[in-house]
Amino acid sequence: MSEILHINEDAFEETINNNKLVLVDFYATWCPPCKMLAPVLEQVQDELFDKVLIVKIDVDQNENIARKFKVMSIPTLIIFKNGEMKEVEVGYKDFGALVEFIKKHID
Repeated sequence: MSEILHINEDAFEETINNNKLVLVDFYATWCPPCKMLAPVLEQVQDELFDKVLIVKIDVDQNENIARKFKVMSIPTLIIFKNGEMKEVEVGYKDFGALVEFIKKHID
């Protein structure tokens, strides 16, 4: 089991360019839906830790990367595979919806 990583712009490219499916949660500490999503992400990480790497990036501290991916609302969840953006979802997702979102991209 692995824990959810909090990354910054410096680690972003290296993180999404690994050989694993990566789910990036663009969030802010002041955002209520982001706070609601945090324990759901932990549940998903526990369930799918061998299939997906979940990372969080604070949009207030990493504005350039948020702008690059046109993050306008938070939470924004982006799936990357081999460094390529595959799918974007905006807003809170419950456990089932989040697992479904990720599983579409697992080989």
